[in-house]
Amino acid sequence: MIFDSAEGNWSGEVDNIIVGTVQLVVSLIAAIVMDKFQRKHLMIVSATMQALSLALLSLYLILKDKGVDVEAFRWAPLICFLGFVSFYNIGVGPLWNTVVGELLPQSIKNTAMSFCGLLFGGLIFVFTITFQRIEKSIGLGQTLIFFAIMSLSTSVYVAIFIVETKGKTLEEIQLELNGKKLKPAPL
Repeated sequence: MIFDSAEGNWSGEVDNIIVGTVQLVVSLIAAIVMDKFQRKHLMIVSATMQALSLALLSLYLILKDKGVDVEAFRWAPLICFLGFVSFYNIGVGPLWNTVVGELLPQSIKNTAMSFCGLLFGGLIFVFTITFQRIEKSIGLGQTLIFFAIMSLSTSVYVAIFIVETKGKTLEEIQLELNGKKLKPAPL
């Protein structure tokens, strides 16, 4: 739908094949990247770059809808969408599972992770069934602006409320969440 609306250089089918291929490659790269960088920073960069990608795609679509000649930028929708998919797969997409799992004690981890998975799946379902309705009422470019704002909000939320979990024990994470510092072990 997005590629067909954007009228890019290739057909929507070709664009979808390119996106799927890039998504596969980025998912493989993500496994390496997630171990090399702090989770919190990856999530902030991921959500911020998702927002930027969606905002640029939205700008393209809004300008096109207003009759501005965007012929020289027909490549932009695919690049923006590839940016969104890539940054999602490197940060926000896979890391929520990891971070939530590291924040919880073993006694409630299975139940809480199941609940989070159910909630996440439910939200994706709601997004899927409402996206086209929202798009038809306010336009595709404006709908993507809304999701860009949500992505930026995610970045701000992570920066303020999520603690770094990489390389920390549950005790260290819990102390940090409670605003306390771990006392160094006596020599």
